[in-house]
Parts: sequence; structure tokens; C-alpha cells
Amino acid sequence: MIVMLYFDSGYYYWAPLLIRSFAVYEPEVKFTLYTFNLSKQQVDELKSFSSVLYVENMSMEFDPKIATRWLYQLVCRKGKFLLDTMNRFENEKLFISMDIDMMLVQELGGLKKKMKNYDVGFVWVNINKIMSGFIAISNTDNAKKYLEEYYKRAMIGKLKHENDQPTLAKIYEEKKNGMNFLLISRKYLDPDACNDAYVWSAHKSVFGPKKERYKKYLEKLKYMENE
Repeated sequence: MIVMLYFDSGYYYWAPLLIRSFAVYEPEVKFTLYTFNLSKQQVDELKSFSSVLYVENMSMEFDPKIATRWLYQLVCRKGKFLLDTMNRFENEKLFISMDIDMMLVQELGGLKKKMKNYDVGFVWVNINKIMSGFIAISNTDNAKKYLEEYYKRAMIGKLKHENDQPTLAKIYEEKKNGMNFLLISRKYLDPDACNDAYVWSAHKSVFGPKKERYKKYLEKLKYMENE
């Protein structure tokens, strides 16, 4: 299994935490990283992790033609980065895209086995919303077509003001009768630091401001590593 991560220099400090958390519970998992505006020292540090297969560091300036804020220029490229990873490592069976401000807190709960029978897996909320922070992708033609459509709509300006989630949901509604989708548990995107979660998400969290969330996550990671 390969996990694809994408982030800019402002979120760099989350990357070692997430990678280390996988080393505790899913040590065989590898990573590809698509980064923006990192220093050479930061790139070298990421490459020092044995689980990191590939790092592509890019420079990018704000472009209002693509999105109204910096964040969405990154989000728009998620589908492209996943497709690039799948093409680079074509013998791999399962890929996962994750937001960077997350941490694995137990084994993935049989997700790898379940995904053998599905093209795409995600957290479905309602007809207008699919959580985009954790997406599982099998190496199938259907899955690639789904990502191609997502990327195409993003780059023509469909993603604005967090509209990546409705966009994913709309494509799901269009393709759900011709593809195999696995609707996974919110435990893969848990903002409440529950004990039975698979993945904690710091996007919204009981731990308060971003710096405080990171501090609490780091404390949890150190506890896991010393168990």
C-alpha cells in the first residue's frame, strides 16, 4: 500500500508525525510526497525516512485563475498526484490519499482486504458531501477514470471555497452504478480523538488551535512509539 500526501511549507511539520505513526501500526506502508515551496533541508529530511519512495517539491505562486485561495490550488491537484503515483508504481494494488494533518492511531481495520473488491473507498456524508481527507483507491481502470474526472473538474475552476467535497459526491452519483464504491467509517477521519478511531484528523479537533492540536498529537505519537 502506498499513501500519497500533498502539502506546502506551512504544513511541513505534520509530515514526519504522520509518517512515524504509520511506522508504529502499518510499517510496510510506503509514501509518495508532493510538496510545495519546501527548503532543500526539509526535502532531505523527508527523503531520510525509509518508507518515503518519492518526493516531488514544486514552487507555486498564488494564481487567482485556478482558485480563490492558496489552499485550493493544492486541493485541485490531488487527483493528478494520485494518478502520478499510480503510474509510477503500477504494480501496487492499493493507494490512499490523506490530508497531512492526520495521524494513524491503530491498524487500518481490514481496509486493505476490503478494498480488493472495490474501486474507490471514502467517507460518504450525504448526497452533496464526500469527505476528501481520506480516499482509498484500488489500481483499476475505473478508479483512474474517477480520479481523471475529479482532476479535470478541479482544474477548470469547479473547486472553490471547499467545493472539493461536493464535486467528489457529484461524480460518485454519476458513476456509482458502473463502479464499486466502498463507503467507509468516519473512524478513518475522526476529529474527536476517539479511542476506537483508525485515524485522527486535526482539521477540526477537540484540542483547540492548530498548534495545540499538533502538541497533543505529538504526545500521542510518543506514547504509541513507547508502548
